[in-house]
Amino acid sequence: MRVLVVHNPGTPIRDIRNAIVGAGGDCEAEDCVAPRDLAARLGQVPANLVVVHAPDDTLDLAAVREAVNLVGAPRVVIGSGEAAQEAARQIEAELIAESNARSGLESLLQRLMGQGSAPRPRGTVISVYAPLPGSGGTTVAANRAGAFASAYPNEAALVEVAREHGDLALLLNITPSHTTRDACMRWQQLDRTSLGNSFEAHASGAKVLVNGVDQFANEHLSRDAVRRLAVLSRFLNGYTVFALESRLGAEELEIMRLSDRVVIVVRPDVVAVRRARWALDVCDQKGISRDRIQVVVNRWGQPGQLTIQQIEGTLGMKVLEQIPDDPSRMNQATNQGVLLQQYARRATISKRFDSLATKLNGKRS
Repeated sequence: MRVLVVHNPGTPIRDIRNAIVGAGGDCEAEDCVAPRDLAARLGQVPANLVVVHAPDDTLDLAAVREAVNLVGAPRVVIGSGEAAQEAARQIEAELIAESNARSGLESLLQRLMGQGSAPRPRGTVISVYAPLPGSGGTTVAANRAGAFASAYPNEAALVEVAREHGDLALLLNITPSHTTRDACMRWQQLDRTSLGNSFEAHASGAKVLVNGVDQFANEHLSRDAVRRLAVLSRFLNGYTVFALESRLGAEELEIMRLSDRVVIVVRPDVVAVRRARWALDVCDQKGISRDRIQVVVNRWGQPGQLTIQQIEGTLGMKVLEQIPDDPSRMNQATNQGVLLQQYARRATISKRFDSLATKLNGKRS
């Protein structure tokens, strides 16, 4: 049974964590988070219980309430006095007095285990980012989602995260009824039902949420908005692919933090590889582990290209997959508004996207 503990940094929670572990619960150091980080952690791991430590009135209850309401996780407040009572009221939680924390948590965990409490299913979130415009990041993301949709019907989604110049609607030949801009504008009211209704069905089998055809800009893009999109989509879909634009701002980094896999798309030339090296350095600085980052080389097979050894040596990472340069099939599919799996299912380039899907696949928890 996975238990998350929410607390203000610096407050002592050793006894709470020991009580959880002693009662048979699982609670790693990474499962003890500040209120602002709870939504991200709930998106990363399946939680059976959220324990909120509220010894005073300084805890950010709004952030806690928003996070637990997104996923409906059971919750309990540990504390005494009016502050703890108010916390329990606001997040609709049980209340255990701090003086009785150990025995109260043991009893609660035993009761939940006896009820067979199970975590909600979690999907896999993959973000696709091309540091250099023109590297084919959007195409890779769309066909990545198409390959998942082919293998897992009704389980794959594609979400466009672009402040400007999003072109997935044109690439997919759709006029969406609801756009990413709409979802970001009303992110505070967004829940699983409303987000699910926002996705558009595509002929590839993927569900898509993209910028509009006539209005490319999304001025409502924010960290809060994309965080909610990522957390909710994980619980709606087996696989969600986020297509990121080439800027590397707060929104893109937030999606990367919430992703199980981060795919960095590069062309096999010096400029693209150097930009990819810069992006990796930024990810390192922002605490995005390289263990979750995969490098994909797009447009492989052009004359004069760098070798795989040169690319890997510059990046300090292995290349996961090479997508062959096939402008004829790519142009034909684009002109028809379909993905490669629809246009040329048996072509080598389509098979490479299938191979990439297998390598990136993460089973639902």
